[in-house]
Amino acid sequence: MNSLFKKILALALSVITCFGIVACTESEQNSGANDKKEPTVEVNTTDPNHSTVVKDSDNYLFVNGNSDYKIVVPSSQKDEKYIAEAVKELNYFFGMSVGTTLSVVVDGGLKFDEDSKYISLGNTTILSQINYNVEPISSTDGYEIISKNKSVFIIGGGTSGVMYGVYKFLYHEIGFEAFAQDEIVFRTDKTVKLYEYDVREIPDIDVRHLFTAEYTRGTAGLELAHRVGVNGYEDYMLAIEGEMNHTSFALAPPSQYMEEHNNWYASSGAQLCYSRDIPGLSKVVTDKIKEELLRDTTAKIVNITHEDGSDWCNCSSCNEFKVKYSANSAVMLNFVSVCAKELNRWLAAPVGDVNGSYTDAFMEKYGYQGPTNRKVQVMMFAYTSTLAPPTNVDFPVEDNVAVQWAPISANWNYAMNHQANVSFQSTIETWKKVVKNIMFWSYSVQEVSSYIPINTLNAIQESYQYMKSINTTYIFQESTGAAYKMVDWTMLKSYVFAKLMWNVNDNVPALIDNFVYNYYGPAAEAMKAIFEDEQDYQVYCADILNRSGYGGMETQGSAAFWPQAVLLKYTDMLDDA
Repeated sequence: MNSLFKKILALALSVITCFGIVACTESEQNSGANDKKEPTVEVNTTDPNHSTVVKDSDNYLFVNGNSDYKIVVPSSQKDEKYIAEAVKELNYFFGMSVGTTLSVVVDGGLKFDEDSKYISLGNTTILSQINYNVEPISSTDGYEIISKNKSVFIIGGGTSGVMYGVYKFLYHEIGFEAFAQDEIVFRTDKTVKLYEYDVREIPDIDVRHLFTAEYTRGTAGLELAHRVGVNGYEDYMLAIEGEMNHTSFALAPPSQYMEEHNNWYASSGAQLCYSRDIPGLSKVVTDKIKEELLRDTTAKIVNITHEDGSDWCNCSSCNEFKVKYSANSAVMLNFVSVCAKELNRWLAAPVGDVNGSYTDAFMEKYGYQGPTNRKVQVMMFAYTSTLAPPTNVDFPVEDNVAVQWAPISANWNYAMNHQANVSFQSTIETWKKVVKNIMFWSYSVQEVSSYIPINTLNAIQESYQYMKSINTTYIFQESTGAAYKMVDWTMLKSYVFAKLMWNVNDNVPALIDNFVYNYYGPAAEAMKAIFEDEQDYQVYCADILNRSGYGGMETQGSAAFWPQAVLLKYTDMLDDA
């Protein structure tokens, strides 16, 4: 492809999603057309984990900008981060929508009766007074919203669940919904009804991460992630010297250890060697993780993951593992399980354990006892050199070891259980027999050039449904996380991905319409025409021209797939938009 058309293609595909950022930048201050959005009263009870009954009532949360209601928080958790965020967001958006905020009180000494006017967050004492039998909420992010007399109770599987419940409450009360950092909608009215609630929402995927710049960068990124229902790194992942994903060199830095412990590293220097000194290397690794767990007392997942790339150690002992278990991953799995066993002992050890426990170390560092019996998942990659699972595993694998399946070279035009990906499906089905915890790293970006689209949107729902069917607990959806390159419908895709990770059976066409008409505003019809045409063209490229969906294929950007007529059609359509 000559340079002119490379430039045209880059321009066209970048403009497709950049346009939305230019179009709507003041939505938090002016909700525009959404002032007329109808109240969100609905009844949907087909799925017990996604059951919503919201009915009209005679109660009012605000009347002419005034309210008798109070937000109630548990006295023991009034400063807990998710409770604090829930309170902040409630009052921020009530202030934006109604012009009034609610007073906040702790639950100590409060009495509940038929005239009480409370919005109760979490396990308050007034919740115990209404004798409501809360069905077990299997996910910390899951929640229930229930009405009792004139009050509403938002209950979570964890305090994060309370926060996500608050966003659903805002959705029904004022039409709140977030689409991007600069595109948030809500109704504006001085009088707001308080509806009658019986809502239960349990996410289909426990941990849901969008690796998109708008969702990962700083406080604003974490805020947007929560507002659309997904997690930020800070919600679940233990950072090792700031590294979240490829952690091996952060755990055992070559600059610190290679000179004295050359046998801890592959001959290439690009990876660790997980076989030649398991006791020595695992002690350094687990000591570092223990140090970080003392720093971060809420992390749920610990990464012991190899460096990026396909290089692997080929020493004789690593090769012995490969021959015996038919895969490079065996040596990694064995090492990770050794580390997990030591971490489990340390986390669960009683105070006074001669080898030192989590609570002992916490007491020594902070002066008071830390949480007891803390549990984490210890994760390794099934990626590049470790993608293939081992066979005939005869070494102990700890129950909390997790494998994050990252089949980067799969055909992302199609779902993971499609015939085009049958060999990859076979690997994850085998991994499922080896470990108890499966996680999924999914791709929505062309790894060589992000200006080249990947047709993930047509396949992603079936992929997520398949991953749920094999009890996947975590989805990491890679996109343009490294920079704000709003290409290939990044924000639209991210919104749809977020909703599907919460409910894999959600209505994708409705989600797309909801995003397009809110995000692109007056250009929505023109942008939707471009989007639908391009999606059809992507199917043509995949099904007729056999264009691979593998993100590393530079040939995807060739003139064979992007002829002049196609490019000129899209530039004309963009001019219309």
